[in-house]
Amino acid sequence: MKTQAFQSIKAYLAILVLAILLASCKKAVVQDGETTTFSAKKSMTSPQGLLPGGSTRTVGYFTIWNTGTEDWSTWIDNTNVEQYSDLIFAFINPDASGNFTITPSLTAAITKAHNAGVSRVFIGISSNTPNSDVSNQVNNNRANFITNIRNFAIANNLQGVDLDFEGNGIIPNFNSFVTQLADDLHAHSLKLSVAIARWQANAISAAAYNSVDYLNVMSYDHGSGTNTPGPHSSYENFTLDFTTFKTKMNNNASKINMGIPAYAYEYINGTFNNQIGYRGIVQQNPTAHAVNYFSPNPTKKWFYDGFPMIRQKVPYCQQQGVGGIMIWHVLADSKDDKSLIKFINYCLNNPNNLGFDPTVAYRFKNLNSGKYMDVAGAALNNGANVQQESYNSVSNSQKWIPTHLGAGQFKFTNANSGLVLETFGLSTANGVNIDQWSWGGGNNQKFKLVANYLGYYTVTNVNSGNVLETYGLSTADGINIDVWSSGGGLNQQWIIEK
Repeated sequence: MKTQAFQSIKAYLAILVLAILLASCKKAVVQDGETTTFSAKKSMTSPQGLLPGGSTRTVGYFTIWNTGTEDWSTWIDNTNVEQYSDLIFAFINPDASGNFTITPSLTAAITKAHNAGVSRVFIGISSNTPNSDVSNQVNNNRANFITNIRNFAIANNLQGVDLDFEGNGIIPNFNSFVTQLADDLHAHSLKLSVAIARWQANAISAAAYNSVDYLNVMSYDHGSGTNTPGPHSSYENFTLDFTTFKTKMNNNASKINMGIPAYAYEYINGTFNNQIGYRGIVQQNPTAHAVNYFSPNPTKKWFYDGFPMIRQKVPYCQQQGVGGIMIWHVLADSKDDKSLIKFINYCLNNPNNLGFDPTVAYRFKNLNSGKYMDVAGAALNNGANVQQESYNSVSNSQKWIPTHLGAGQFKFTNANSGLVLETFGLSTANGVNIDQWSWGGGNNQKFKLVANYLGYYTVTNVNSGNVLETYGLSTADGINIDVWSSGGGLNQQWIIEK
């Protein structure tokens, strides 16, 4: 069911590679990449986790089958493998006799994963990949096939097996196969996970659900094949997917790994066209991670999970006791500080910050004007005006340090003056001016952030309930910033960038 459309495939560490995989439920986009590191690297030895007394599962599907090579060992060096607790090599399928083949490159990659701190390495088996004989093995050679799977896992230092039998791959004998395979693997201290999408939730039996260790919920590709531009992995679908499978898993949320895509849906002139890897998106636009939507030209639109969506999904998982977070797929993610898995781990390990690092200064870019919130004249005094100005790469007066105060309320400290953003006085009227002042703890100095599905933020003053805006719809420098009743205008929406 999975076909490949390549824009270009180059050798490792050559120029940018962009390979686009078209699939029914999982998409792969691979390109060569970046080498910078993230300041908040995940510690695999003592992560602050979702499970009481345990560690967060961060699960990655590692696939290379659309790179044009079988060099697992080389490609794993182009990933953030150290950020994962669980890594699934997808896919390793049997031959016509039900046997699996190990290559020196795969052996080396498995070793590299363990050395990087990955706790559990899985073999991924799919019934939908080209030339797969899995369905035949399940139907006609099941006992021998299960033995071969288990022996392969033990012989190659694997900790488990993942089954991706989505779409037509969920064959009539699938449920029996799952329960029998689970029994065999569990007898040898191995784990079993199954990938599933909501539209096929009823295709798996209660016995099969109960037998698996982990359920990898593919919470993406919603609206697949439609020509209505919009997100394929919205927050609303994410929560509905979770509640659906929580019921299927007898309310055992700790067994669920909620999926997050590392790719966008692309629409051209309103018509669905393709999938684009997240790494390629941030290569084209270095600030694309700050939103969930990017339009590289007037006819093309990309919808994906950027940092604003991660700031919603990770806290939800923590609140619901979800056992882990999964990414499809590892190579499509960026390696630098825009990496999705690195940011996911930052959010997991720093839940009180709500995804905003209090050691980092951010810029507020007005969606209407493209200008930035700035203290006029880089002033240091109380009462100095806050207005919009063109981007200034060296001025700290455009940078604001967020501090989460609890209950979703923030104070924003100007990086230049050390004073905080506020509405003047305690008035709740429209048009009240925004200035900077010494921190006093008043509600007029506190703000709430709410992102829409595109990743644009509304900044609401706690005292008045009104929102930050640039006055009128002017795009000129020096235009005042005030607060006004929320009307949804572009001048009331902000992109928050590092």
